[in-house]
Parts: sequence; C-alpha cells; structure tokens
Amino acid sequence: LPQNDGDAGQYLKTDGSGNLSWATVTSADNTPAFSAYLNADQTGVAHDTETKVVFNAEIFDTDNAYNTSDGLFTVPSGKGGKYQVNAQVAFDDIDTGGERCEFYLYVDGSKLSDYRQSAGVWGVQTGQLAAASYSHVIQLNAGQTLGIYAYHTDGSDIHLQHEWTFFSAFRLAGV
Repeated sequence: LPQNDGDAGQYLKTDGSGNLSWATVTSADNTPAFSAYLNADQTGVAHDTETKVVFNAEIFDTDNAYNTSDGLFTVPSGKGGKYQVNAQVAFDDIDTGGERCEFYLYVDGSKLSDYRQSAGVWGVQTGQLAAASYSHVIQLNAGQTLGIYAYHTDGSDIHLQHEWTFFSAFRLAGV
C-alpha cells in the first residue's frame, strides 16, 4: 500500500501489476444531470394512447437542460455521450381484467426502439396503483431530446400519481 493517505479528491489505483498509487480524478464530470418529478397528479392520461408526461418540478438541473414546461431534456452542446436514465411512472386506479400500463422513452420525438422499454404492469385488483420503472444506459448526442410517454389500456382516462412518478438522467464520465 502507498505510505500516505492521499489528498482530497484522489483515489487509489493499480497499474495492473498490483502496484497501488494515489491519483487525481481529472474526468469525473457527470454533468449534465437532472432530477424531475410531478408536483401534482397528471390527469387526463387517455386509454390506449401514448401521452407525454410533463415532469413539472425539479430537484436539481446542473445545466438547465430539462424543461419543466414541455417535459423534455435536451443534451447541451458538447455534452453528448452515454447517459444513465432512470424513470418511474405510477398509474392510479388501474382495474382488474388484465389492464396494461407502461411507459416509453422518446428520443427526438420518436419512441426509442433499440433498448428495452419499461415492462408492462397488469391490473389484478380494482383501484390499484401500478408503477412501471426504467433504468438503463443510452447513447445521446448533443441537441437530442429525451422525454417520457405513458400508456395504459384501462378503458377510460386515468391519472398519474405524483408521489411515485419521477425522471432523472446524468452523463457518465469516462465512457
């Protein structure tokens, strides 16, 4: 082991031969990063229709890249790369009878098809809350937009429960 404790901001690394040394982090910038949520239930989510979810409040947004008015994250100039994307959408009052609810990621206004989307959740008890979630790494280029659309087959308009509905992403450093 190295003979000292290292300095603030350093990490312990190996050279591949088992020799350890302290190094300084030079490229650990995981921005842009944002975390958004619904501050009230989103109503009017129509049956058998993909409906945009507009997460209208933020916990943080490092680059002002998420828009709470239209629900879109736009990759800033020079910030393309691999992004860790996390989301959950909670549908309230899903009925029995095999009703399905899920959500999709949209890039530049089109459903993302080359990554696994949120798994469908089926109603098994009348009036239940059903949440679908997503966590995956995707490639985004500068200027591309990312949004979330909800879908259900409940038979009538339902609402999204704000306490369990969120959307966040951050750029992965070093990949």
